[in-house]
Amino acid sequence: SSNLKEQLPAWEHVSAPPKTYHKIKNLCLKQIHNVKLVKDLKNISRRLTNQAIHKQQDSCLCKDYIDDHIEGCKNPHRCAMTGDKILCDLLPKYNPYSSPTKDNLTLTHQRLEKNANTRKQ
Repeated sequence: SSNLKEQLPAWEHVSAPPKTYHKIKNLCLKQIHNVKLVKDLKNISRRLTNQAIHKQQDSCLCKDYIDDHIEGCKNPHRCAMTGDKILCDLLPKYNPYSSPTKDNLTLTHQRLEKNANTRKQ
């Protein structure tokens, strides 16, 4: 589920392809933004989609970016882009933005009824 995907660790993720992580780019995400989980990366990258407030530049005046500057981040837009790239590089099975693929393993109506009756016994 999406909730479980968000609880996975952001760093050294099981489905991250080689060269997903870059020490210099990730340093700010780890130290200033305190990113630990996929959920944290998702929250930071979500800022990029808020076009009403966010401007794609270092001098953006949206609240999140001002707060990031106060905390010590020198380029909040780059951090948001880095977080988004990490998420997009994850395999679809673990990517919080992707829907699960249909595996054709769902139970038929009759099988669901049979299981429900068995549990009642």
